Amino acid sequence: MLISALKPDLSRQQAIELLRGAPLLSTLRKLRRGNLERVFDLYIPYITFKVIVSTHKDERASIIAIDAVSGRLDPYCFERLPAGNELVRLEPPNLLAPRLSEDEARLVATTHARRQVYLKGFFRAGDLSITAEPIEGPTLHIPYWIGIFKQGEGATIEVVDAVRKRIEGEKLREVVINWLREQ
Repeated sequence: MLISALKPDLSRQQAIELLRGAPLLSTLRKLRRGNLERVFDLYIPYITFKVIVSTHKDERASIIAIDAVSGRLDPYCFERLPAGNELVRLEPPNLLAPRLSEDEARLVATTHARRQVYLKGFFRAGDLSITAEPIEGPTLHIPYWIGIFKQGEGATIEVVDAVRKRIEGEKLREVVINWLREQ
């Protein structure tokens, strides 16, 4: 299946270096997690919405992408929809299937936008209205690097966001572990 994905900013080798950590930390991580046995890429689908936040004084539009697998992962926020050389078209061997409906993802997008409004203190402006409309076009996929560590009979995983260049937390590890169990 040919997909459209954000272009990764982190190569496989860079992901391996990040997963292993700095030389001093590498030894500690190895004791805790074991040896890095395998690294592979994984693509997660995101549903993109144009979100409009309106008050009686102001109206702001943004693009928010919500993961279509659980709705629990950190959303991606854009000033404009990625296009051109920001995207790659490929047929990945490891691809998660969407599980969220458009309506469920829309609720996540509006809840995220509302939380951001309240965090910035805009709630005092009054007459708050938030709408989220899906953006037509191919589903946007986000690339991740998965590292599998083996120690004795056990194994653990770490997930690296190939765009944000950071190791992800428990929510994303849980999504990946569930996917691995289904394979």
